[in-house]
Amino acid sequence: MLKREIDNYGEHSAQVFASSDDSTLLVRSAFKTFAGEIPASPYLRIGLNLGGGGLVKQWSGTRFIEEEWSRGALTVWSGDPCYAQCPTVDMLGLAVNLNAWHLAGRTELSADNLTVKTFQIINDEFMSAMLMALWRSAQIYGISTVFFEQGVRQILERLSAEKPQRQVLLNRRPLTKRALTRVQELVKDKLHADLSVAQMAGLLQMDETSFAKSFARSTGLTPFAYITAQRMEKAQALLKLDFSVTDVATSVGYTNPSKFAAAFRRYVGITPSVWRKMSN
Repeated sequence: MLKREIDNYGEHSAQVFASSDDSTLLVRSAFKTFAGEIPASPYLRIGLNLGGGGLVKQWSGTRFIEEEWSRGALTVWSGDPCYAQCPTVDMLGLAVNLNAWHLAGRTELSADNLTVKTFQIINDEFMSAMLMALWRSAQIYGISTVFFEQGVRQILERLSAEKPQRQVLLNRRPLTKRALTRVQELVKDKLHADLSVAQMAGLLQMDETSFAKSFARSTGLTPFAYITAQRMEKAQALLKLDFSVTDVATSVGYTNPSKFAAAFRRYVGITPSVWRKMSN
């Protein structure tokens, strides 16, 4: 069923890993703008925004939710039916049939004892990093590994305990539009050089901790994650123009091309050379 959804809403270039019993699905794809009914499903669905995003609206019975889904943030969807409007997004998604996992003895959690709202957006660096780690592992070893199972279990346990983080983020005051623009311009100007959180905070005369919290509230990303994202986007643009990997690395602040290639692969999923061949 989920594979059909990917065919309907995702791009044909989607990369999909599915377990033999269909209890687990990992997918990376560019999903088109969607508006319509989402039927009931046995799967808990978690999506990491890798690019794009925007306003997500969801109606479930008499309940209406409207939230901004920014890069680096996670959406969590229960298996309850609903009507939704979703933006165009490059997404890494994990779908888990909790009851199947529970019956197989792989987790103590089930759809009955893991209380998840029909829809929610979460900023959680651990879950985001674990999803990326699972993706890299799946590309090499597939998803039938002990590491993959343990990683999924950690995400589920984290989700079951996830209560305060999102609320704390909502209570943090975001940067003003002018302040955020100033920081973004600084990042843009300094992509080729070292740029610290202290420099970004100093621009606004803020301490590092307060700045990092407000910046995350404004963008959904930590300052370091934002800088990395901007560097990788510029790198992709330069690679399309046929710059050498070494020149691209230097242009986005990496003195070592090997370290740049490793960072690019962690972010994009493939090496710079392969990405350039695929994009041209």
